[in-house]
Amino acid sequence: MGKMNDYLKTKDESSTNSFKERIRELKKLINDQKDDASVTDEKNEDPNFDPKRPILKLYDDPPETDDNTKNKEDEYTSSSKLVMPDRDSPFALGRRTDILNRANMMKSNFHELANTQKVRRSDEMINGILDPILIKKIEKEFKFLIVKKTNKEIILKFEKYGFEFMHNIIDGRYWVNALKFIEPYDTKPNKMNYQHVWIGQSFIAYGFPTAQQTIEKMYSMMTSGQTGPSLFRDFLIGYDFKANRIISGKKAYLMEHDEYIKFQKWFTKNKIHIMVKTDGVYDQEDFQQEYRDLKAIGKSMTALQIMKGKMLPLPRKASLIVTIPVKNPKYKGKDWEDPTSKLYKIGFLFT
Repeated sequence: MGKMNDYLKTKDESSTNSFKERIRELKKLINDQKDDASVTDEKNEDPNFDPKRPILKLYDDPPETDDNTKNKEDEYTSSSKLVMPDRDSPFALGRRTDILNRANMMKSNFHELANTQKVRRSDEMINGILDPILIKKIEKEFKFLIVKKTNKEIILKFEKYGFEFMHNIIDGRYWVNALKFIEPYDTKPNKMNYQHVWIGQSFIAYGFPTAQQTIEKMYSMMTSGQTGPSLFRDFLIGYDFKANRIISGKKAYLMEHDEYIKFQKWFTKNKIHIMVKTDGVYDQEDFQQEYRDLKAIGKSMTALQIMKGKMLPLPRKASLIVTIPVKNPKYKGKDWEDPTSKLYKIGFLFT
């Protein structure tokens, strides 16, 4: 037991001595590194080092001279985008009176611009007086297609579209303008209702330096393009004023002027009630009429007949109607504007 205690005591003293030696070695190593750092700093020390100078400043500013100052002012003037508000400007925003003055000024400018545009538009197209020889030539060319004639314009009607021939004194050109009539159109020139054919922000019109070129263009517009011949679904072959019915078929019924005027007035007055019945087609309206006739004599229909009647086609609305003027073989005069010089047939378009 005593030998064991002597062994442990000797081991503790040796471990304590080794620990102290390690501490002394570390202290010596730290002192040596400090000496080396001080030597390095003394070797690399900058003689011009200024402790008051900012650390982040990497270069010195050039000395201030008159040229440098002038260059700096020019650079500042050219690169500056600062704009100070002008209180004297009418567009300056500020007090309520300034805003009202600005609004009044903008309103006056708007009216002035609108009046200018109005005058400019009215000056773009001014119908000039046509040469009587030219009017006679157009009458000879188009004859019964003429529906209105004055000394400043000639209006033609061809199927769906019409055409206006006129001379513009602003640009000196002869113009042909495409027209669309309110159908069925009124044959009285002062009551004829039509408008220009618009596509987007412009209307279909062509101007040429000579009248002959314009006449040729009218022929071209009648025979091809959007204003050319129309595709008809069927034509009017009869009508019933009391039942508000129009009978349609493949062969058109030609009406003289007096009959056409009666039809035009009737159609204008009852347009929303008029239905079109296709000739040879048994529709629901015919079925209802048959049902009323049987009921009047005391007979009735079976349930199957009534169900079949509900599946019959409906009569269609009288829409997409077009008046087509045709030459009257009985007319012997030469005044082609006279509505009695024409016969009239009614067609229905697909679209």
